[in-house]
Amino acid sequence: MESQQTTVIVKSEKSAGIAAILGFFFGPLGMLYSTGKGALIMFIINFIGFFFLAFFILVITNPICAIWAYRAAKNDNIKLHKNN
Repeated sequence: MESQQTTVIVKSEKSAGIAAILGFFFGPLGMLYSTGKGALIMFIINFIGFFFLAFFILVITNPICAIWAYRAAKNDNIKLHKNN
């Protein structure tokens, strides 16, 4: 007779508001809270853009980081609830 094992993965929700704040104030570094892939993409964009626009690139990309982080956290929470 075989016994069945059940694995339960516990994962907490990410706060979309915190994700947006971190993305806005810390840019790609703050995005690591909600999306690693998005943070990597924005690190590359900031690195390349820095050579052309210096620190002005942060004025352009930090709001984008905030929006992206917010949406990533919301989508992650939606996926979390669909799996339950």
